[in-house]
Amino acid sequence: MKIYKIISIAMFFIISTTANAQETWTLQKCKTYAHENNILIKQQYLNSQYNENIYNSSRGSALPTVNAGADYNLNFGRMVDPYTNQFTENNVQSTNLYISASINLFNGFQTSNTIKKNKLNFRAGLQDLEKLKNDISLNLATSYLQILYNKEMTIIAKNQLEQAKTQEERTRKLVVAGKLAQGNLLEMQAQTANDELQYINSKNQLAESYIILKQILDLNDTITFTIEEPQISDQIISRTFNFDEVYTSALKLPQINAANIRLSASEADLSIAKGGRYPRLSLSATYATGYSDARKSYIPGDSIAAPIGYVGSSYDMVYTIMPTYSESEYIFIDQLTDNASKSVGFRLSIPIFNGFQVHYNIQNAKISIMNQKLNLQTEKNNLYKEIKKAFFDLNSASAKYLSSNKALEANIKAFEYTEKKYNLGLINSAEYNLAKNNLLTAKSNLVQAKYEYLFKSSILDFYAGNPIKLNN
Repeated sequence: MKIYKIISIAMFFIISTTANAQETWTLQKCKTYAHENNILIKQQYLNSQYNENIYNSSRGSALPTVNAGADYNLNFGRMVDPYTNQFTENNVQSTNLYISASINLFNGFQTSNTIKKNKLNFRAGLQDLEKLKNDISLNLATSYLQILYNKEMTIIAKNQLEQAKTQEERTRKLVVAGKLAQGNLLEMQAQTANDELQYINSKNQLAESYIILKQILDLNDTITFTIEEPQISDQIISRTFNFDEVYTSALKLPQINAANIRLSASEADLSIAKGGRYPRLSLSATYATGYSDARKSYIPGDSIAAPIGYVGSSYDMVYTIMPTYSESEYIFIDQLTDNASKSVGFRLSIPIFNGFQVHYNIQNAKISIMNQKLNLQTEKNNLYKEIKKAFFDLNSASAKYLSSNKALEANIKAFEYTEKKYNLGLINSAEYNLAKNNLLTAKSNLVQAKYEYLFKSSILDFYAGNPIKLNN
């Protein structure tokens, strides 16, 4: 029973692993996964969030600032109480409370231009994110096509090996029958070994191409999958592109948009620098109050007659009426009301001389604009060159495919003729193997030309703003 359970568990694991290995990923699924999980894209997304926070922070700088505060003091020894304005030598506890607000009324439009610049930088960062996604999508398409190419090459190598084994067995029978020399069998065995090595190498290259795809996806190596194989016609030379249309469409790509946006941001920087020449006007207001336990409250009582001196020859006593007060604690809430002070003020600052800082800030901003214009032109020039090269590569790939197709047809006929002659004992194994290897080379060249053409046409699809297609 125990052995049965172990076998059942093992079979379940094998079935689960096989089912997982059979999962098929389309190119679109690869793109979606990469855009959500690729580390470089995640980092660029964080940079975009950082730029957005800077933009929102600059928007907040246009709002008033409001601050409140409080402090508590315990004084020992002789001091002037701030709320009685009298000297005291008693221990005094006091509390101060305040709230203040200020706002920039005018600062040479620097605040609004800073908001504009930070918004443009945020938008440029989003374009950088899109460019990175496009770059990774192109890398994925390249890797995807490489897997398809290696798959076909593995199938060709496998068929070649099976054919070699069949021919080896046929040669063995001819040698036994005395129609061919022993050397022919040895040469066929050597050819079979070479074909087996070629098949092993093809399988290794296929496995390596899957590893490269997983690395682009930042996918765990333990996850296994196969890619969807699109339907590709043998006659793939059917795509046409117009250079002017492709280039015009490519001018909308993220790298061009980012360069344009950064040029606008540098122009906003110039406006910020020029704002340093203007006066600055700000408004502030403060409300403050406090409490001191040394301050007492005095309540009026009955008036009394107090002697102030004598008058006349009889020295009559003279009195005056004086009010009396009773001392009591001045409670906290009442002091906060009675000790309140309010202020409102304007501050004007006029720049007169600042060590030429504003002048050089303006000059540097102008240099930055010129540099951004050059960057924009460089991006356009590079794009023009890349598209020109893509057209040239597509035409070359098309010619290569057509030539390879003709070469394959010729080599198929040549090999069939050579194989018949070999089976009749009219030629030796060296001539047979030469024709067989020529056929293998022709098949390999055609497969390579096919996927090269598909990749080059995908590049032009990308520049034209079309979805990348892996078929015709």
